[in-house]
Amino acid sequence: MPLAEWTDEQRAIMKKQLEDVLENTRLAHKIIPDRKIAAHTRRIPKDQYDYQNNTIDETHDDIPPDTELFFLTKEQAEDESLSAALLRLKRAVQTQARRHDQRVFVNAIRDPIFNNPGPPQHQNVIQIRNNPGGPAAPPNFIQIVAPFPDGLVNATAAALAVLDADGYTSGYAMVAGTNVFTQLHTRAPAAAALPVEAVQGLLEGGPIHRSGVLPSNDALILSISGGEIDRIVTASPCLEFLRIGNNETRDFRVFERYLTRFKETRAAVLLQLVNVPVAAG
Repeated sequence: MPLAEWTDEQRAIMKKQLEDVLENTRLAHKIIPDRKIAAHTRRIPKDQYDYQNNTIDETHDDIPPDTELFFLTKEQAEDESLSAALLRLKRAVQTQARRHDQRVFVNAIRDPIFNNPGPPQHQNVIQIRNNPGGPAAPPNFIQIVAPFPDGLVNATAAALAVLDADGYTSGYAMVAGTNVFTQLHTRAPAAAALPVEAVQGLLEGGPIHRSGVLPSNDALILSISGGEIDRIVTASPCLEFLRIGNNETRDFRVFERYLTRFKETRAAVLLQLVNVPVAAG
């Protein structure tokens, strides 16, 4: 039974499943504001600020589509309970949502900072080392030597200081890789409170989110209050029936089209934990 042959009630159930899974799985839409524009738009100005020349990049970027395919057997599609259809849709949305977060937080924000750290276009990367040993920090990397729970508090304060110096004084949020998130909830020896409480205070109540797409030892501190980063959306995630395929399968896709614009690249700071083994003896 293709999508068009389901009842209105069944279509509503599938639509609600998509929306619920999206809300519970994807992180980017909770942090990075979206700007919906006409569906036929295929290119958009980059609008990235050049801090060195005080100009704005007027080149255009393509708005790429993102598609997650899945199929149902004839029997699964015709099952009035939609149990298989709901499960297949759930897994497709979860996969696409993870890819969405990867494209936003890693490809569009984290990687440009890591690959080209420091002025004029980015903030320095702040590394927290758990031991004084190890090599010196690379150029445009700042080192803080401290146990990770304490070091994350110090690094957050340092990140907010440089953001504030550039005029990014509000709308703070942290997106933390899994190990960073764990360290934020690890009490340092003799500490009265968890480091996450101090970090939350420094962020002025801004959210701290765990992300499975960031490298485990990385975290981003973002200032998002005036369009510094946005997501251009020409097609929000939707379920579409494609065709009756081989062996009478019903082929579907979850489709969306969007582009992340990292317009003010000094509005984000990358933190990294660096494990330095303690010398034996």
